[in-house]
Amino acid sequence: MRRKYAGITGIALLAVLGFPGVSHASIWDFIWSLSGPQMVGIVFHCEYDWEHKNAEKTAHECRIFDYRVIGEAESRKLRRTWLTFDTIGYVSTGKNSGEGDETFDFHDFDSFMVAIEPMVEMRSFTNKDSKGVANSGNLTFHHGLIGLSYDIVFGKQFSTFDNVGIKFRPIGVTYRNFNAAFNLRWYPDRFTAGQFGMVDPTPNDPDPDSSEWTWGFSAGWIWGPR
Repeated sequence: MRRKYAGITGIALLAVLGFPGVSHASIWDFIWSLSGPQMVGIVFHCEYDWEHKNAEKTAHECRIFDYRVIGEAESRKLRRTWLTFDTIGYVSTGKNSGEGDETFDFHDFDSFMVAIEPMVEMRSFTNKDSKGVANSGNLTFHHGLIGLSYDIVFGKQFSTFDNVGIKFRPIGVTYRNFNAAFNLRWYPDRFTAGQFGMVDPTPNDPDPDSSEWTWGFSAGWIWGPR
């Protein structure tokens, strides 16, 4: 399994570093579908602008609760691609998700997770402003091309474990101060009931390490300096 993790990590990092991109972060991230409890988390978001040319701006920027705390990067409207680095702290919501809906009973604040997620993102569209100037309007679409998700999970009823997956962001939108995104994660080794301290009803599963897709979304409101 560790070799598989190393391979996945290497592929994702090569893809991330192979692309030559400010920061509209997210306040919170929600994982809706997971073989375990649903998770909601707070995002510490950083971006690195590989196209940085403005000497009055920095190439990087970080936000917490969508408030800029480090750096002052150029607007996303003026670049095409960039590197995102998110650190997210999650807690279980108390609602079951995925395969655990009918079999397991997870509780709020019983499970915790820290996710470290670098990703290459791309802006695909920004509308014109009221004067007709291209790429200067209030609506922007962006996409996470490929990224890595390294997750450390811990809780009250089970031992700490980790998992590694690939992360994609099919669509993200920013309109004025509001931003939201739809996120997909693929894990070559799925999460299991036993990892979360539950008794697995299928202990003789012939393929206990089958892969898993999870989906969720993130949202934020830019209230600090932009």
